[in-house]
Amino acid sequence: MNATPTLSIGLPVYNGEDFLEESLVSLLAQTHSDLELIVTDNASTDRTGEIIQDHAAADARIRYRRLDRNLGAAANYNLAFRLARGEYFKWAAHDDVCAPEFAARCVALLESDPGCALAATRTRIIDKDGAVLKDLQDEPELLDDAPHRRLAAFLQYHNAPRECNAVFGLIPRRTLVRTGLIGPFPSSDMILLGQLVLHGRLRLDPEPLFLRRDHPKTSIRANRSWSERAAWFRPGSGGGMQFPHWRWLREYLINIRRAPLERGERIRCTRAVLRWAEKHRSLMMKELVRAPRAALVGP
Repeated sequence: MNATPTLSIGLPVYNGEDFLEESLVSLLAQTHSDLELIVTDNASTDRTGEIIQDHAAADARIRYRRLDRNLGAAANYNLAFRLARGEYFKWAAHDDVCAPEFAARCVALLESDPGCALAATRTRIIDKDGAVLKDLQDEPELLDDAPHRRLAAFLQYHNAPRECNAVFGLIPRRTLVRTGLIGPFPSSDMILLGQLVLHGRLRLDPEPLFLRRDHPKTSIRANRSWSERAAWFRPGSGGGMQFPHWRWLREYLINIRRAPLERGERIRCTRAVLRWAEKHRSLMMKELVRAPRAALVGP
């Protein structure tokens, strides 16, 4: 493949044989067919590689990279982006499904609004067998011209970790390359979304064309504790105490400093984050209190 595709889809995976086939088929069946599908395999030990190679033999749009060892989710997600060549980029999970019109609708949203930093659709939750569980109704569309108002609305929705489904939308490469990508810590997808809304608007197609699968092996269900989630993002990082809210506060403030904002907007965005921290003061204090107690008691 020598021509540069409009869209690059990055699919990071580790031991995804249960649902990978359905995900691959849905992505390759997009009506917006000018795409490449980059699969980065985190040293899977099941049939993941075999499934991918079978599809790659039949469709030249697939690029397969197998890693020698499991680098964790964050590094694998970011590798998928760094291998991409398209004008627009989308992450995909091995267990989710996209309706055939998903990419085309999102491309249309991006091309209709040069100030759009992220385009997605509404989300439909399905179970392990593909049966519909519910359609999410309250996902925010952030269209305000002012970054601080977009950020404040985002923080109001994410006042606690919630579904970050929009991170699986389409993002202009020129925008995503200016972010910190997926960080090596829990809920870094939430932090990335907060960073993107500093760069531009978040548009949502009203139809639920993104099918998010809920099943017992999802990362959030398989990794119940903060330490387990930290190790999922970056192996070896889950042994110490976790201070998630303090980490999120730090990352939000760093991202405001890095974003292309005028001084007044930067101040207003900082105030929005500090108001978020004030709402979470009790949880943040509990994290500080828990740390010395855990050190005294031990594992």
